[in-house]
Amino acid sequence: MKKENTLKIICIIFFYILVFQSVIQEYIKFFQYFDEILALISIIYFAFYIIKNRGKITVKKSNLYIFALLIIITSIGIYANVKYKYQDYQYVFADLLVFWKFFLVYLGFEILARNKIEKYKKIIAKNIKILSILFMILTILNYIFTIFPSMGYRYGIRANQLFFGHPMSLSWVCVFLLVTLIYCEKPNKRNCIYIIFLNLIIASTLRSKSIAFVIVSLIIFLYNQCSNKKIDTLKIFVVGVICLAVGYKQIYYYFMEEDTARSALLTTSIEIANDHFPTGAGFGTFGSYFSGQNYSPLYEMYEIDEVWGLRESNPNFISDSFWPMILGQFGYIGTILYVLCIIIIYIKIQKQYTIENKNIYIAKLLALMYLLISSTAESAFVSPFAIPLAIILAI
Repeated sequence: MKKENTLKIICIIFFYILVFQSVIQEYIKFFQYFDEILALISIIYFAFYIIKNRGKITVKKSNLYIFALLIIITSIGIYANVKYKYQDYQYVFADLLVFWKFFLVYLGFEILARNKIEKYKKIIAKNIKILSILFMILTILNYIFTIFPSMGYRYGIRANQLFFGHPMSLSWVCVFLLVTLIYCEKPNKRNCIYIIFLNLIIASTLRSKSIAFVIVSLIIFLYNQCSNKKIDTLKIFVVGVICLAVGYKQIYYYFMEEDTARSALLTTSIEIANDHFPTGAGFGTFGSYFSGQNYSPLYEMYEIDEVWGLRESNPNFISDSFWPMILGQFGYIGTILYVLCIIIIYIKIQKQYTIENKNIYIAKLLALMYLLISSTAESAFVSPFAIPLAIILAI
């Protein structure tokens, strides 16, 4: 009994660290490495798992395919690093770990948490409901009394971020809470209000990605309530088109307007992929956090080092876009292989659907949808915020 209570406490502490990591790390710097630590724990646990089972392990073919594809992408990246020597190897290694951590957690937690989460669903759902009420009350009070700082106004409304450092941080956290609640409990009249609260808070951040996700969430949620069928790829494509229509103005501004960081990153990534065919430029060289920490010579070579947010003195927007990073660092082949990894995850979700666990299916589908939506305008799959969603996708 004591062991069970201890495990329950550990589970809740772990849950709250996932939720408030970005806030905690402002005061305790150690927690900024929490996602990397989870990735390393996944590797260590997997090694012990192999030893315990004397090498006899059951690994899904789909996971082996993902692992093999990632090994090929990694080989392409390292080969490019050795060939072009644009980046110091300590930053290459650091970027490599960031690249792998989402998939290490995804692949590791599928084994680590296999059949072990069921007993904790009720307590996790209860805590999510408490947090959703708290966040909703704080959001209302914030709009009335301006309690917390804001990144500014959009659509004539002040963007909500509560006590998080950025509106997108609040959005990521609430998406995690939303998909976890749906995972733990089948949507019904009793918990519907909490789902509405979380969607409202996500929308209140006023980011196009967040608003697009809310639309996706509501469409999928309503479909789930009216049908016992899984959502086929064509319907998901239609929903994607709707999201593009919703965010058209922002997409045009960020990717079509000249002199914006995201536009410069996108167009330059294509040039880099062409000039460095078939490998790309390698880890830590373009569009990644470490390409700004140890300023990559590519930004000057392609004359985007004077673009606001991409300067050596101000690299704040360097890692603000995901696919240009993949294309620039790993070329066309690496990009195609990465897309295949995501497709495999999507196919796994589709195959896992049953009427009995359709809430779990919806939760995983929404988690993947948010990652894909956010990948259009931020670091997405390599973001620390992606790790909680990797766990949901895995378990």
